[in-house]
Amino acid sequence: TWVEKDRHERAVVVGCAVHHSFNRAIVLHDTSYALIKDNVMYHTMGHAFFMEDGVERYNRIEGNLGLHSAASGAQLAHDTFTSTFWFASPANTVINNAAGGASHIGFWFSFPRHPREGSYTESICPMMVPFGDFHGNTAHSNGRFGFWIFEEHYPHREECG
Repeated sequence: TWVEKDRHERAVVVGCAVHHSFNRAIVLHDTSYALIKDNVMYHTMGHAFFMEDGVERYNRIEGNLGLHSAASGAQLAHDTFTSTFWFASPANTVINNAAGGASHIGFWFSFPRHPREGSYTESICPMMVPFGDFHGNTAHSNGRFGFWIFEEHYPHREECG
């Protein structure tokens, strides 16, 4: 899924099913204003719903179901500690989603000081951005945690301030 940074056209993934994937299911990389709604992901390797670098903002993740996200040693290091939903930016709307049976975590929030890898910029500070709308989400029977904020989150009025 891709939307250019400075455009507000909306990428949409609605009503899809992915099962037995060997490399995740839905990945938002450098994407904003996307709608990810009413999808079902089953038995995926690595994070099923993956908001990757920390520049992914203003996306709406709603009514999705992820079941049995399995650990994978073939991708990034954190894929060995797999979650169903993985967020690198808190500035998204995440409502009425469910994560069940992940090898480790249902919803993992890992906000870097600055975006990761190819999206790096010092003008964006995900660990200092307030959460978007987050409610109605459930996690059940995950290996370690239902919800995990790792490692720090310090919202400020001014980003990077």
